[in-house]
Amino acid sequence: HDDDEYARKNGLPGICADGMVSTNWILHLLIEIFGPAAASSGRLRTKYIKPIYEDDLLTTGARITSVSTKGDCTSVNLDVWCNLPDGAPVTVGEARVDLPTELADG
Repeated sequence: HDDDEYARKNGLPGICADGMVSTNWILHLLIEIFGPAAASSGRLRTKYIKPIYEDDLLTTGARITSVSTKGDCTSVNLDVWCNLPDGAPVTVGEARVDLPTELADG
């Protein structure tokens, strides 16, 4: 992942990032939106569509797909992604964040 010369010898345009980098960016976005609950409750699943190279500029996004409340817990389900500037996805996935209902209502 971190040897430019080796990557080029093997047909890649350069250094490629570990897939977990984009997953971590998605998690960071969820924590910015929902706070620590995004990391401590729920889940995040991602699928890597194509490699990310050293100088790629990415946009990370999330879209709420459903919200459900059971007792004192509200679950927020989301589609999540990292895209290249042309909109091509490099990482896609789904997330769920479980929040205390009083936080979700506020």
